[in-house]
Amino acid sequence: MKIKKSDTFLALESLTDLSEKCSKVLGRSYGYDGHIAWNDAFEYLCWYGRINIYDLKDRDYCRDNAVIEKLKAMCSDPAAPKMLTLHDEDVYEGFNEDLEAAGFVMVKPQKGMLYDLNKIRPEEDEQPDSEAEKHIIEVGPEDIDEFNVVTETAFEAKGKQEASKILNEYKDCHFYAYKDDGKIKATAILNICTPQNGGVHEVGTLQEYRNKGYATALMRHIIKESRQFGLDVISLQASVYGEPVYKRLGFEVVGNIRNYRFGA
Repeated sequence: MKIKKSDTFLALESLTDLSEKCSKVLGRSYGYDGHIAWNDAFEYLCWYGRINIYDLKDRDYCRDNAVIEKLKAMCSDPAAPKMLTLHDEDVYEGFNEDLEAAGFVMVKPQKGMLYDLNKIRPEEDEQPDSEAEKHIIEVGPEDIDEFNVVTETAFEAKGKQEASKILNEYKDCHFYAYKDDGKIKATAILNICTPQNGGVHEVGTLQEYRNKGYATALMRHIIKESRQFGLDVISLQASVYGEPVYKRLGFEVVGNIRNYRFGA
């Protein structure tokens, strides 16, 4: 299916790719109908098991195809994804209110952000590696368990380990860490979802090591690596706290993201 890739689509594209990769390894089906992407019978697998909405701007289409009811039924299934993600710009006006009336609860707002790797930034090209960047490693099987512990601790969230072990097997899914004194202190993932687009995920730092520039060093390293991979753009979903950091690095906001859970 040929689909038009808007900026908001690009900002969520990697989430869909991560879900699909996990689905294939676990032998679970994955679907995309041009409007939403989802997993069938997808047991909870941290945030990789979710429904991603790409184009529900047509209110009549949604009404005629009972889309809200379909989403509710999918998320009511105990084995289905419990997270639903969308850009305000990709749904009709009033869609969010209709979701909430159906029993969905917004759990966190984010910003969809893109970094144009083709944009010339002389100041960046002339900038040498910082001392912090010298501590960046690419995580392999020997470090993946520690990586998972750090991400779960940094985000205060469980359920990431199975997905991370699956994704670490993919050669186009790169795990990076800031490691010093034999310890991983900060983490990030670069998922190359297409030859043009790389998605950044799991940028987290243990609380006792925050505000030391470790996450910024990881992001600068990922930007350089992405250029080496020949990508055109890097995408991510930024929290309220992360948005200013990414803006300083050169990322631009392309849309408002809402994450919902059913019956949360």
